[in-house]
Amino acid sequence: MTEDFDPLADFKDIDEPLQLDHFAEDDASRVLGVTERLILSVHEARHVTLSSDLRMDREPLLEGLEEIRDRLPEELKTARWMIRERVSFIARTNEEATAIRHKAQQVLTAAQETAKGLVSDHAILAEAVEEANALVRNAEVEAQSIRLNAEDLSLEQLSRLDTMLSSMLRETRATASELDKSRATPPPVQGV
Repeated sequence: MTEDFDPLADFKDIDEPLQLDHFAEDDASRVLGVTERLILSVHEARHVTLSSDLRMDREPLLEGLEEIRDRLPEELKTARWMIRERVSFIARTNEEATAIRHKAQQVLTAAQETAKGLVSDHAILAEAVEEANALVRNAEVEAQSIRLNAEDLSLEQLSRLDTMLSSMLRETRATASELDKSRATPPPVQGV
């Protein structure tokens, strides 16, 4: 039963993460531009009379947010999917471990009842109980191993995701810093 278990089976169809180079510079610039435009529109929004609420046009705000969503790199969508898959994988693994424990308990109970009903000899009964206990211990060890493998895989995937997101954050900050520097430097005066 457990010889066929492959903890990586659910992840074999996942491609390796794409390099951040595929997130085109114009996409990054566009996302930053749209974000700046939305921030500016919030700052420039008028207040509702006698309230601290803002009055804004819904459509331009939604269009900007949808454009940002559409231009986000695939790594973010892949990372979200990987997290959902990890949660599902752990849930399935826990269900399998519970089923193994339950089956082991049934085997132990059946072995104990069979031993009581068929054998009155103390030595044979002790051997049957010992064998049933060994089956339970083996099932628990197997369940523990499955859970640990699932956790190891989850940690590995989370580490890859962390590295990927950290890299994206560094690139985003660098791009924002470059944009900020370019705004701070006035253009040279022509014809002087």
